[in-house]
Order: sequence, then structure tokens, then C-alpha cells
Amino acid sequence: MIRYDPELLKSPLQFINVLAHEVMHARLSGMEDEVPGGAGAHELATDLGCIIAGFGIFQLQGADDAGWTGYMSQQSRAHAFALFLRRRALDQDCVAKHLSQRCQKLVKRALAQLG
Repeated sequence: MIRYDPELLKSPLQFINVLAHEVMHARLSGMEDEVPGGAGAHELATDLGCIIAGFGIFQLQGADDAGWTGYMSQQSRAHAFALFLRRRALDQDCVAKHLSQRCQKLVKRALAQLG
């Protein structure tokens, strides 16, 4: 059962981000000690798992909209999302319209760092 603040329904992007994060907790349940960093890195692994599962836009923009960094820095989140895009042969143009200027810059910088 996922509990959430009904006020989140006013912000669909953040609502989806919270749901994805909580579902990822269920997905990773029982594997807390198997991920690098062990149980202490569980929240970080959960956010990273959301990006790997295709919820990177929600992770990156949702945190930015909320003014919340969460368990990953925005730079780390952008880097993981850039890697997701690169591995799927997608360019930034396909997601740019869903990201703020600030998030677009973070992803552009991360893509440049990946080479």
C-alpha cells in the first residue's frame, strides 16, 4: 500500500515521481544488502532504479519543481539520466520539452561529460 499526501495530485509530475519511487522500493525489497553500499544506500539505489526503469524525467524535473534534491544531487540525477538516454540512443531533443531550462542544462552538461 502506498500512502501519499492528496495535495500531490495538484502536481501530477511530482505525484508520478513519488509513486515510481515507492513502487521501486517494493521492487528492491529484500535486495537491500545486495546493492553497492548495502542497506545504507537503499534510498539512493531506489532513485537510481527509477531512472533506470525510465522515470528519469520525473526524477529530475520532479525534484527540481519541488526544490528538493532527495537522495541524489541534481547533477548525479542528470548524469544517470544522460547515461539512460545515451544507452537507448536517444538525444536530449526528445526530452527537452519536458524539462525546465535548468534541467536541460544539467542533462546537456552530463551528456558532454559522457563524450
